[in-house]
Amino acid sequence: MEKNDSDVIIAHFLGVDHCGHRYGPKHPEMTRKLQQMNSVIQNVTEKLKNDTVLLVLGDHGMTESGDHGGDSTQEISTALFFYSQNKLTTIKTIDEIPTVAQVDIVPTLSLLLGLPIPFSNLGKVITPLFKLNVEETCFGEITDSAIASALAGAENAFQVQKYLHAYSQISNELSDSFMTRMKEILKDITHMWNSITNNITESRDILLNISQAYESYLDDVRNTCSQKWATFNLKFIMFGIFILCFTVLWNLWVSEKLSPTESIFVFVFIMLLCFVGSLYMYNLFNFFTWCGLGPVILIPLVFKHIWNVEELNFKYIFSIFSLIIALTIISIYVYIDYLNIIGCIVTIFVYFLIICLVKLIPFELYEFIENIFSIPFAVVLILFCTSFSNSFVINEDHITLFFLQSMIIYRFLPPVIDCVTAYFSSNNSKMKPSKKSVKGISKYLVQPLCLVCLIIFIRLGTVFYKCREEQVACENSDIIISLEKLHLNQSHKFMRLVISLASEIIPTMIFLGIMSYKYCIRSQTVSAVCVKYGIFFVCILTSLRWWLNIVPSNIVDRILKGNEVILTRAALLTSIILFIGVILFPILSERPWEVPSKEIYSYSFTCVLFVLLQMLFLVAGDALSPAVMLMSFSLMLFAILIQTSFDGTESHLWTDTIILSLLARHWFYATAHQPTFTSIQWDAAFLLNHKEIHSYTLSGSLVVINTFSSFIFHGLALPSILIMRDSFYITSHSILRLHMKYLLCFGVKVSVDFLI
Repeated sequence: MEKNDSDVIIAHFLGVDHCGHRYGPKHPEMTRKLQQMNSVIQNVTEKLKNDTVLLVLGDHGMTESGDHGGDSTQEISTALFFYSQNKLTTIKTIDEIPTVAQVDIVPTLSLLLGLPIPFSNLGKVITPLFKLNVEETCFGEITDSAIASALAGAENAFQVQKYLHAYSQISNELSDSFMTRMKEILKDITHMWNSITNNITESRDILLNISQAYESYLDDVRNTCSQKWATFNLKFIMFGIFILCFTVLWNLWVSEKLSPTESIFVFVFIMLLCFVGSLYMYNLFNFFTWCGLGPVILIPLVFKHIWNVEELNFKYIFSIFSLIIALTIISIYVYIDYLNIIGCIVTIFVYFLIICLVKLIPFELYEFIENIFSIPFAVVLILFCTSFSNSFVINEDHITLFFLQSMIIYRFLPPVIDCVTAYFSSNNSKMKPSKKSVKGISKYLVQPLCLVCLIIFIRLGTVFYKCREEQVACENSDIIISLEKLHLNQSHKFMRLVISLASEIIPTMIFLGIMSYKYCIRSQTVSAVCVKYGIFFVCILTSLRWWLNIVPSNIVDRILKGNEVILTRAALLTSIILFIGVILFPILSERPWEVPSKEIYSYSFTCVLFVLLQMLFLVAGDALSPAVMLMSFSLMLFAILIQTSFDGTESHLWTDTIILSLLARHWFYATAHQPTFTSIQWDAAFLLNHKEIHSYTLSGSLVVINTFSSFIFHGLALPSILIMRDSFYITSHSILRLHMKYLLCFGVKVSVDFLI
């Protein structure tokens, strides 16, 4: 500014944005940062010259948590401050100050600098900032302002009209009627210009009307263009839905008792239909083609069942023959337009039904239909249907809680009742209790207790729910706020620290106690050493880092100078090394042949989960460590209930998979998350850095792990459903089908989100 060698000076201050993400808008650090900005602006205004304008604005606002990216009023509203040594505007009261869009700044600055407005601009000049003469009044203050506003609006409107004309030459998105109407509006405004007389009062009113007419014209153009350009390609959308639906069907088939060869056959067949569907979306098929394509494809099927040609590898012949027929029809009907996509979808599902009825795909159709019409599938279907409701989307956390508790009671209440019956029958019997009755009594003690504790832990998770903006009556609890951001007395913060440390230490001590008792004391394998020393070391590092959160930040910065991140870096690196070590060397015992196979699976798998749990504790932070502890305990109780209620069959496999998927969804909400951008916990991005981000890849990965921690944890724990039953059920086939069942539960939800 003092050198006077520039026309425009742009200064970008990132401190307020970073401070908002790190501490939120109500933290003392934000007050200090805003005071710094006030002093900067004050220094600039004192050195402004008479021909200089200062413009201060923010590109976005922030929520109560310091986040932005959504469409709430707090996020899309920000201040716009103009200042000059000369008088800029005739506005006298704050009620008269208009609300402007960010695109309006472009034409405003262009005219203030005496530059042409950019050709593709659709912004509207901020007319109150223009005066006919800066130094003196010509025709009166209001009249001068009206003349300047009308001239600025005319320059703006003619620039927009030129752009519309050029755009209409290369695109037909803007209708001829719209273009004609816009031209007529400008002609009418031109007639208004011609009606100006020497009477200052009358001319002032005409100029004000001209200025308002230009504003209406520019608003109309912007709204119309926004509606036209904010459109979606329905063909691509329908094609994506098409593929998604068939992917869900394929998961449904593979989740049943299909061999890998049969799964490949089903996959090829579905991909063939998706390929044909994509051609349909590009006008290469019509409705009548679909009606004729089905019988042609079913020719090999009829041939097989009439002549009973069992020696032919029918699956591959069917796939190749169908592909040849489809390509032939494509070459014939390549120029025929389509009529109705509904005919395409309905026809394909009819063919699927026919194929299932003739048992082309070798699994028990009646057993499959029985599963479809069971209560667990009814819950999935209800979740699918209710997801189209706006009320469900807003209150999905509480609805998920209701279905989760209902499914748990439906699944585990009958075994508890059986235990009670066995207990009373053994007491009423005059004979001594047999081993079976003693086992029933132990189940009577274990199962009800685990069931009650599981429900309690799930209900306690609701304390950590985070409110959506649409939940007006909801208020966030201070318990989900980190100690670093908490504005309370030290005694309260110390109590919170004790709870956070206990939440991590208690499950760690329980796990290490069980592992040491079973293996680690007398074993020196890689996994045993990792469990014995590594997990305890990570727990200590995490606890020390959380303890620093109750110390005032200025003291921590002065003493450690940003080196406190070494604790989190060491803890995360150690956890990763432990995770890799346990994965590569899963055996805990030096003599695995002496250990029952079920224990080998279960304890090795538990070690993997617990190492992952240490990472989740670290990424979640001190505020959500109790929620992570409750999540781990709920999974443990769920596994115990599966083991104690196992009846030697796979009858409840679908039910357990659905419950696990509901658990993952519930703990997503119970770790202070919501499916909105504003609820993303950006604090995780600063976990390994001091105030500034050096690696966006690493910081982004930590945010992803924090957001989807529940899904990661429960997804990795999925094989426990088989492990808790019997080692006999743990095969590559069973694990594949189990994962397909689990993916299907989420695929239904994803399908709804895609459609919405």
